[in-house]
Amino acid sequence: MSRNLTADLAADLRNRIVDGVIQPGEKLPSENTLISDFGVSRTVVRAALTRLQAEGLVETERGRGSFALTPPAEGLQAAPGARPVATTEDRLHLLAFRMGVETEAAAL
Repeated sequence: MSRNLTADLAADLRNRIVDGVIQPGEKLPSENTLISDFGVSRTVVRAALTRLQAEGLVETERGRGSFALTPPAEGLQAAPGARPVATTEDRLHLLAFRMGVETEAAAL
């Protein structure tokens, strides 16, 4: 694995789900299994699962585990024209947008 262990683990699990190795509804390996198989910490495993939840590929149920969801039909890019938030500038633009929207929403 490279330096970004979270991204590497998330990519591996994502590929398994998208390629059908892990079927929709199937339980993912336990945190302890992922820790030992990939040689990473619990923090890395949880961060990778959180990333996959945000992508809509995994659902985690407390006390039961994490389960694969059906991958989006058009790949991982759900919205037309969507692109990853990759640079610091992208993140700052997104943060500024969210601050404006969420501030107004909270005022309602």
